[in-house]
Amino acid sequence: MVRTRSAGVIIKDSQILLMHRIKNGQEYFVFPGGKVEPKESTQTAVRREIFEEVSLTITTLDECLYQRSNEDGDEEIYYLVTDFTGEIELSGEEKGRMNDLNQYYPEWWKIAEAINLQNLVPREVVEPIFSRLEQLGYFKR
Repeated sequence: MVRTRSAGVIIKDSQILLMHRIKNGQEYFVFPGGKVEPKESTQTAVRREIFEEVSLTITTLDECLYQRSNEDGDEEIYYLVTDFTGEIELSGEEKGRMNDLNQYYPEWWKIAEAINLQNLVPREVVEPIFSRLEQLGYFKR
């Protein structure tokens, strides 16, 4: 069964919001988001997931920056988000699952620095997403 993950590439003041993960001794970063529920659109899913994970309400959903089928055959969709309200606060399942071996930290990074994070995953989406952000004028390399 194909699963779909819908994620937000959240931009504010030349910064990008990433979820800093420490899981079973591995440290990495991901774009916030999650699984699309049955009968839910990818747009609805990204709005729900962002609110559940980091307490932000997406006011306007911008364009789809990138879409792919990953190595497992699952779909991944990354939406640009620049219009939102609220303050970043870990919430939902992530907050409930937080422990010494499974940690979540929403963090703002300068876009020009985030592109160089070697542990921003999945690696296959980094270049296409940041290239599109550069085309749209959000940063220069």
